Amino acid sequence: MQQNFGMRRFVPAAVLCAALCIFAACASGGSSTGNGGGSTSTATMPTKTVKTKPTGPITVNQALCDRVLTKDEAGQITKTTVTSVKIIDTGEGGSCNYETAANRAAVFVAFFPGGAAAVQGEQDQLKNQPGFKGTVTPISGLGDSAIGIVNPITAGLIQYHVSVAYGTLFLDCVLPKSTAGDAAAIDQLKQVAQLVLDRL
Repeated sequence: MQQNFGMRRFVPAAVLCAALCIFAACASGGSSTGNGGGSTSTATMPTKTVKTKPTGPITVNQALCDRVLTKDEAGQITKTTVTSVKIIDTGEGGSCNYETAANRAAVFVAFFPGGAAAVQGEQDQLKNQPGFKGTVTPISGLGDSAIGIVNPITAGLIQYHVSVAYGTLFLDCVLPKSTAGDAAAIDQLKQVAQLVLDRL
């Protein structure tokens, strides 16, 4: 099928063994008020929630896929009609495939261990790949580090990736085939990646 995990070869084997993913949040704040008579007061502090980054494998299931990106959102971003979400679990990661028809993904989002090492490995492998005629471009402001990839597979078929390191997570957002043009396709994937990161 078109959405099989070509990106798996980029994930270093040493990082595939990791502990359970833990998320935590902490908040601080408080208030004390008083009036007159020498009483003291402090301003109310805003509550600040801190979300920790992934520190281990993420379980890819229907609940995760529904939470990080809905069918409607995937369709709106890619300008397609997404009718179903296919979940693939490889045992060392997996993906949410947002399909317009059976085995035809408009976009898919893959989750693997690896973090920054996997993103760097993907970049190095593509640049050293004989005959690679695409581009690999750093993206700022997305996760810990991110790259956009334009990868011509065959004549008339271009595959687009936005790969992101976030904690120990290697997130790969992919348009298997798009006619939107390079800049627009990468922009669509950046939108997908940001939604996913915000909801992990």
